[in-house]
Amino acid sequence: MNVISKIADMLYNYAPKEVRPVLEKLPIGSLVPIASTVSQGYLLEPEDWKEFAEAENTVDVRRIVRGNQDWTGRQAKDISIIPVDG
Repeated sequence: MNVISKIADMLYNYAPKEVRPVLEKLPIGSLVPIASTVSQGYLLEPEDWKEFAEAENTVDVRRIVRGNQDWTGRQAKDISIIPVDG
């Protein structure tokens, strides 16, 4: 799956409707780390999505991705990812 496909998948199959309009306006450089996180099987909670939507810039988005240790325990391993209704 190429980067643009990962971003589209993340936006339209995983991101909650409430934050989607904000995420759609972020630069590609900010969307890539979020999409990569989702494509690797990490399950993001609604508060995680809100934090991404409130990020001021790409540096903040990358800091959120690197700094969130909780995601490690939530990685889907042997199951397929089920998109969040939204």
